[in-house]
Amino acid sequence: MSIRKRIFISMIALTVGCGLAVFISSFILFNREVTAASNDASHTAENVVRHEMLILKASAYNAVLGLSDNRELKDALIANDHERIAEFAYFLHGTALIDYCSILDTSGNIIIRTHDPDSYGDNAAYQPQIAAALEGRQEVHIIQGKIVRLGISAGTPIYDDDMNLIGVLTLGYRLDTLDFVLGLKILTSCEITIFRDDINVVSTLIYEDGSYIKDTVAAPHISRLVLAGETYVSRMMLFDRSMLARYIPLFGANNEVVGMVFIGTFTDSDVLKITLFAIIGASITVAILMVCLLIAGVLAEIIDTRMNTILASLNKANKVKSEFLANMSHELRTPLNAIVGMTNIGRKAKVINDKNNAFERISEASAHLVSIMSDILDMTKLESKQFELVPTAFDFSKMVESIFVIVQHQADDKKQTVTVNVDKTLPQFVIGDSQKIAQIMKNLLNNSVKYTPEGGKIALDITLENENDKIITLNIIVSDNGIGISDEHQAKLFEAFEQAENSATREYGGTGLGLAIVKHIVDLMGGNISLESEISKGSRFTITIPVERYDEGCDDDSLKDNITEDDIYSDDYVDDFSSKWLLVVEDVDINREIVIALLEPTKIKIDCAENGQEAVDKFMFSPEKYDIVFMDLQMPVMGGLEATREIRKMEKEKRKRSHLPIVAMTANVFQDDVDACLEAGMDDHLGKPLDLSIVFKVLRRYLT
Repeated sequence: MSIRKRIFISMIALTVGCGLAVFISSFILFNREVTAASNDASHTAENVVRHEMLILKASAYNAVLGLSDNRELKDALIANDHERIAEFAYFLHGTALIDYCSILDTSGNIIIRTHDPDSYGDNAAYQPQIAAALEGRQEVHIIQGKIVRLGISAGTPIYDDDMNLIGVLTLGYRLDTLDFVLGLKILTSCEITIFRDDINVVSTLIYEDGSYIKDTVAAPHISRLVLAGETYVSRMMLFDRSMLARYIPLFGANNEVVGMVFIGTFTDSDVLKITLFAIIGASITVAILMVCLLIAGVLAEIIDTRMNTILASLNKANKVKSEFLANMSHELRTPLNAIVGMTNIGRKAKVINDKNNAFERISEASAHLVSIMSDILDMTKLESKQFELVPTAFDFSKMVESIFVIVQHQADDKKQTVTVNVDKTLPQFVIGDSQKIAQIMKNLLNNSVKYTPEGGKIALDITLENENDKIITLNIIVSDNGIGISDEHQAKLFEAFEQAENSATREYGGTGLGLAIVKHIVDLMGGNISLESEISKGSRFTITIPVERYDEGCDDDSLKDNITEDDIYSDDYVDDFSSKWLLVVEDVDINREIVIALLEPTKIKIDCAENGQEAVDKFMFSPEKYDIVFMDLQMPVMGGLEATREIRKMEKEKRKRSHLPIVAMTANVFQDDVDACLEAGMDDHLGKPLDLSIVFKVLRRYLT
């Protein structure tokens, strides 16, 4: 063989050998990266599933905790009134967002179960949450059952007033329903199967005929490992498709495994990527080694960049979600804990001052909880484009004064100094959305109070920046000498669910929604907001917003009402409506009791209807009797909107005296809900939870 041939063959062999080595190495690295990405996605899905289970456990436990002292249930159990017990169970099942509940006697015998009402009398004391309740404990567990094959269930003992056990309440969520696994599939983008022991009870996987897989048995080698408490992860072929399968155990009351969850991610696209890479790599290797190396390097870099970008994005999203959920859970649980704790303290207190103090703390915690829910509601309205401005004429200086009074009360607790300077050239009366402008200033001032140490200084300065054709540009500055905000966090401070510092979040709390809402409101008004801040030296927020000059004096009736109503009626003023009749249309007993108790000092006479049809019947029977109606919206038999339309149809014919005011009293508080009420013929709207001062204003508006 000639030297040329030998060199040529050697070069070919060297080229092919090097090419194959490079190709195989690249193939292995690419496959490893794709596999790692699949494993990361599968592990993230596992965390989501475990988190959803924890949420369900917490929800079930909080539900039984809140119902353990329910008066209605106690009375029914003491009276051994099966019908009332059943009504309570169905009412609870329908309103508490749970999948099922059971009520048992003191021996653990079923009195009623909502998920199988025709089957009762059997003893369920073997269930761990029921056994714990019979021993006086409140516990929540993942359980197996005859009807609910696999579920999360919490149990609580029910005591009479002498602390004698009179029954057991257990409730929870089903894990063996298609809705549950389909919900997990949406959250994780993975196929989900729930097993009781190693038998499939529900799955998102579908046979070729369209039916869901059920009652199949997991492979023996998987069952042995997972039922021993281990996690199993492996690739497998399912329906001729490549899949990454992850099996995780579900633990019961005594840390025994009662079932397992399958999380499956189809990896066809990964296999296809690897195959295409192999074909391209092989072709390029045969053509020329250098081109093969270049393309392999470029592909590896592109894949690494994309994978890193995707993983970074997922990690950031998961981190933001986790931090927000943790903060929100803390913010909601803090006032809830105060309400529950102070309720128990107030109930046991024997001294009236102790009871009054407990009621005051409950009121403060309730107001804080309402404030948090208002922020969440405002953020929802903003993101759904339902947040609207409602410009009216109002006394600007008086609004600023009322804000100062509120903030000063909070600042006094921390011995802080709050100064307010309002430009004397500003007109007294302007036209704008007074509530939104007040919300901006209160939010910024509250933040300054919160993040400024004791003895600090806070200032609100309002000046007239310019005026053009009656449009006044307000310059509002809120400054403090508090902890300040770093440059890094200033950039994202106005984003939803973001907070300045994790350490500040832990120390001062907060949902991370307030400044995002402020930014949205300012943008909606056509204004601008900016921030200057330095760590340990304080912060300075500057806002410019336009309002309209009001030069017509106080001839406008609505302006007169806005200006004088708070002056006429002090906080402790109680109206006398003893000659008036109020019809309360509300299907929930406790809501009716609240209205009756709140309005008792006014001596107004109150009649009640439990649904819209009953309200229509009462009006038809006595159309002249009522002076005003408070109408709920969502009720059985007939809702509030339909009932209002029926009353309006009969009003002209049946009622001889003036128009009957009908006021919506509902938890539906979006603008669409308010518009629907007005369109149906209602005159006004009260949102739940009720603000007594607003209720009094509505009554004065229509009864005086």
